[in-house]
Amino acid sequence: MIWFKIGGNMDLPKVIHDTGDIRYRAPFGAVQRGSEVHLSIRIESGTPQWVQLRFWKEKSGEKIKEAVPSGKGDGFWHSTVTLNTPGVYWYYFIICIDGNVFYYSRKNNTDFGEGFLSSDPMHSFQLTVYEHFTVPKWYSESVMYQIFPDRFHRVLDQIPEHYDEMYDQIKINNRVFLINKKAEDVPSYRRDPSTGFLTNDDYFGGNLRGIIEKLDYLQSLGISTVYLNPIFEAFSNHRYNTGDYLKIDPLLGDMETFKELCREGKKRGISFILDGVFSHTGSDSIYFNKDGRYPDLGAYQSKDSKYHPWYCF
Repeated sequence: MIWFKIGGNMDLPKVIHDTGDIRYRAPFGAVQRGSEVHLSIRIESGTPQWVQLRFWKEKSGEKIKEAVPSGKGDGFWHSTVTLNTPGVYWYYFIICIDGNVFYYSRKNNTDFGEGFLSSDPMHSFQLTVYEHFTVPKWYSESVMYQIFPDRFHRVLDQIPEHYDEMYDQIKINNRVFLINKKAEDVPSYRRDPSTGFLTNDDYFGGNLRGIIEKLDYLQSLGISTVYLNPIFEAFSNHRYNTGDYLKIDPLLGDMETFKELCREGKKRGISFILDGVFSHTGSDSIYFNKDGRYPDLGAYQSKDSKYHPWYCF
């Protein structure tokens, strides 16, 4: 709970709204289209003249709803909204106490939990509304196994032909990738001397062929779904900085190998989920192309790039 002082004399009320507590937000989390959402705020001291809920959806306008006291003397004020359109909604509370208007908003560094009181509207709480759907049976009843491809299993004859065994490295697209020969090798923790950033360029060589080789083992464990961390072309071992969504990372294999993986998995009753990472790209990508590695014009290079609208500058 947050305390504020004005002029050193006036204590602001203790106020709370917690997105993770059903006393303040019910139902909890994302909601289905058409759901009623009950949003409440508790004012533990002071006497508010009124409380309002401001909520809106981008490009759809805003609404102000009057909150009403619970009538139980517990300090709660309640408001209910019905959200009929899927999307992301935003909201915060406006409180008037003794003629002074204050705002209860989300903390800057959190997406969950309590907010804080201030004299100006700050960051809004988020509420996600989704279209109704039925979770597929193969997923809802599955036993899932997550694989970080580089660290799972490798088939040596599937290491790309660019592999230099003498130096334990692979050169692709003018970039060097370190390969650890043994599973027990200690991962390299290196920083780029010019930027200080972690390079994440040490690899253990796990690949799609290695996963295919272990499908019988996964089946013996009762696994029916495998969640794969990113497999698209990227220039790091974690591959969350996608370089090209339309290509399998050559260190892992190619599209034909991926199709084979899916076919062999299906024979064993195993489905695959890809970690798409479509919410962001790598700076070293065909889309942003900060390093100029790709022939296409990237958003970093020019406003004329077809990818420029993807980013905020």
